[in-house]
Amino acid sequence: MLAKLSTTIIGSSRIFSLEQRIHNAISIVIGGLSFPMLILLAFLNLRLLHILSILFCGFANLTFYYLSRFKRKTFAFVPLLVLLVTLSIIWLYGYGLNGFVHLFLLGLAVPTAILLRGAQRTAGLLLIVATVIALTFYDITHAAQFLVFETPSQKYVDFGINFVMLFIILSLVTTTVLNSLDEERSKSDGLLLNILPAQIAFELKEYGASKPKRYDSVTVVFSDFVGFSRTCQNLSAEVILQELDVCFSAFDNITERYNLHRLKTIGDSYMLVGGMPAENIDHPASCTNAALEMAEFVHTRKAQFESRAQAYWDIRIGVHTGPVVAGVIGKQKFAYDIWGETVNMASRMESHSLPGRVNISQATYEQVRDKFKFELRGLQEIKKLDSVQMYFANKLA
Repeated sequence: MLAKLSTTIIGSSRIFSLEQRIHNAISIVIGGLSFPMLILLAFLNLRLLHILSILFCGFANLTFYYLSRFKRKTFAFVPLLVLLVTLSIIWLYGYGLNGFVHLFLLGLAVPTAILLRGAQRTAGLLLIVATVIALTFYDITHAAQFLVFETPSQKYVDFGINFVMLFIILSLVTTTVLNSLDEERSKSDGLLLNILPAQIAFELKEYGASKPKRYDSVTVVFSDFVGFSRTCQNLSAEVILQELDVCFSAFDNITERYNLHRLKTIGDSYMLVGGMPAENIDHPASCTNAALEMAEFVHTRKAQFESRAQAYWDIRIGVHTGPVVAGVIGKQKFAYDIWGETVNMASRMESHSLPGRVNISQATYEQVRDKFKFELRGLQEIKKLDSVQMYFANKLA
């Protein structure tokens, strides 16, 4: 509830920058509180000039808030000048150093350092320091002209007004900055989890590195779209990207449902692995099921396009089970990958498959032979290797 209210008042982080949201928060607080504060200030017997300057400051800050929040026009340096002029008037024609307006002046350094950039930040901070020094010097040399608190309660009211205003502003700045940091941290964590398994992402965050690991048994799945280049000649770039997104998003959902992990996509190829890094003792069956569902999805999508007399690609898939080595490579851009003969064999299973079919190796077949129907393909020749036994997998009726 409070988060929604805050977003409504100062703006969403998706639209407004951190500086803009802090600017909006400070402007609405100063503008909104200036008017009720006049009631308390009346207790201090301030002069008409004080009242007029505070009214001007209130209206000015509400205007700044409106322009920033609704018109997306932010003037960070101008509000600082308005506040410095207003506070200087209150100092010069009020209680001077006997009062507490100097607390407010010094407190402005925090939002100034955050809101302003480059030369403006330097100028703003120097202006605050110069203003305080000049007013202090004037106070010392003209002490007799300043008002004096008639009662202790007046002093408490003056302190309370400046303290409360400064506390609210600094609290808003701190809260907005911390919330922004939390949002950015969540975004970075989400991006990290999009490219790395949760366990590996945790290791990188906690220890700054992830140790390579050998897995004795995993199942690797390769898929490739058949006729992709030919089909692309008849489709616009927008449709091609849209369809790749549709297919790969569907593959991601299938992969997640079977507790598998997508390793990468290269062009129109999709690679996933089961049995790592999260444990999945039934990874050969899970990967085979996922491969069959991927093939079925593309088959359905192809039929929809062909019903409209539009060309579409097909898919071929290869599956193999065996040992791999896994780890994270890269410094600027992380990539979690696997290496070993198992990867090469899975790739060959895919390249020796047929459109619409899931081709599995003997190693995978041995572990799922009772869970699916198979078509024995016999020994198939593979370049640079001996002939390898292959099977087409089908779901049980």
